[in-house]
Parts: sequence; C-alpha cells; structure tokens
Amino acid sequence: MDRRAILCGMAALTLAGCGDDGLGRLASIGRGRVIEVRSGDVLVLDDGAVVRLAGIEAPYGSAPGAQEARVALDGLALGKTVELLSGGGLTDPAGRKTAHLRRTEGRLWLQGAMLDAGMAQVRTFADNRALAADLLEHEAKARIAKRGLWSDGRLKVWLPQEVSPVQRGFAVVEGRVGRVRRVGQGFDLDLLEAGRMVSGEVPAAAVESFTSAGKAPPELAGKLIRIRGTLRPGGQIWLDHPEAVEVVSAR
Repeated sequence: MDRRAILCGMAALTLAGCGDDGLGRLASIGRGRVIEVRSGDVLVLDDGAVVRLAGIEAPYGSAPGAQEARVALDGLALGKTVELLSGGGLTDPAGRKTAHLRRTEGRLWLQGAMLDAGMAQVRTFADNRALAADLLEHEAKARIAKRGLWSDGRLKVWLPQEVSPVQRGFAVVEGRVGRVRRVGQGFDLDLLEAGRMVSGEVPAAAVESFTSAGKAPPELAGKLIRIRGTLRPGGQIWLDHPEAVEVVSAR
C-alpha cells in the first residue's frame, strides 16, 4: 500500500465525515498546530508538546503497518490546528500528553478517522477510557469492511490457538470463557480453544466496576468475549477496566 493510495483513501473517509461522536462530553484542554507526526498515534504540536492519541493503538516501530499508519495520520493532521479534549488522565507513563484530537477545520475527530481507515485499533486504559463505545463502533465497521490494515491481517483479532506462548505486546483476543477462576479477590477468565489458553486477569480492585458494567466475572463463564490489552508471555492479559472486555455472544 503506497503513500498515494493511503492518502486517497483517507481523503475519501474525511469527506464522508467522522462526526463529533461524544466529543462534546469531554473537556477542552488546549489547542495547537501539528508540526510533526511520529507514528500512527503520536504527534508533536508547535509548543513542543508530544501528544499520544487517547483511545487508540497504531502499529509502531518496525511492526507491520507502522509506516502506513504514520502516513495516514500525517495526511490527516500535519500542519493542521487541533483541539485537545480530555475525559481521563492527562499524561501517559512516558510523560506524553494524552487527549482526543479534533481538527478545528471541519471538526474531524482524528481517532475516529484513524479507526475508520483501518489504521489503528481501540486501546483504553483504566484512567483513560472516555468514548470507548464510540471508538469500538468505529473499529468494528472498519474490521468488518476489511479496510486498511485489516485487509491483510496486519491488524487482527487473535484466537487463543493462534497466540504464541512467547508473544507479547498489545493484542485483541477473542474466545469463549471456558473457565472462571477465583484468584485471591480477583478472577481469571480463561479463553480455551483447541487446547490453547489465553487468560484475562481481572484484579480485585476492578471487580466492582466490571459488575456495575454488567460484566461480573463469574457471569462471563461460557460467553464468547473479546479482550484487549498487553499480552504477556504465557498468554495473559491484564484487564483492569470493563471497557477492555466486549461480550460478543452470550451463547
């Protein structure tokens, strides 16, 4: 996928319009002009601030699709003035600002546009999960339509039997909860398929929020779910907020 094809595709989606979704519920925390795009989810403003786009994860570094994702965000944002909107934590562990970004021209939501183009996946955190439902809707439409990096598997939803025991990094895994184990005051959700297992770990501190969201861990037994987060060697994903779990089917 060359640069011209990526930018033409992004232009078509931009003209279609991503809308504001729920951005009106977020607090404005500033604005600036984008002078550099470092990856598909990190850019630099004219005041020197490095900003991580909240709510999404694009391939980066040498990962397949990283260059295409960077080119896509470059086409959307470079030279544009953007408004920073927050519904959660203001910085990430690397000290970068985290925000939802809306172009002042045309009010285009950059996260929505990147997801619509199939150049990123949804990634929320316990302290930064605003608009999770809106983000997931954008991702689902691109995934079903096989847009962008979904078209050839550079973005994908993994099945438990596809996950390598030594695989690590951000991943989305879908499987049926074959077993729910009590671990201290928390729970492990074991996704079992074809003799392989990926476990979602719900810590004690998150159990109440899962229950309030209608995702009480014991009640997820037997359901087909999709979990997302950092995959650790051995097939474990830490699930410290309910937005990290989608119930695909109760059957």
